[in-house]
Amino acid sequence: MIRTRQSALEQDPKLPDADLIIIWQEEFATDGVESPAFGRIGPVPYLRTGSHRAEGFLLGNGPNFDSSESLPEDTKALDLAPTILDLMGAQPPS
Repeated sequence: MIRTRQSALEQDPKLPDADLIIIWQEEFATDGVESPAFGRIGPVPYLRTGSHRAEGFLLGNGPNFDSSESLPEDTKALDLAPTILDLMGAQPPS
């Protein structure tokens, strides 16, 4: 794992968009995880080229999540942090 910033608020245009860069090792690659609370999650498609795709997914749990609901087509990754803050009742920093 490579941290690209000392602080999440660092705004250097020379830095990549990602806060963290993960370099996967293939020796112990997996296609799923197991949780005592949620059971087995996976197998997931084995694509580790950054796993960036036009389609994404969000896993959420709690009273504000409806399992039958889908995110709007125009949802962007940049919407994630302010949405989480809103769900927590917190104001985003300026």
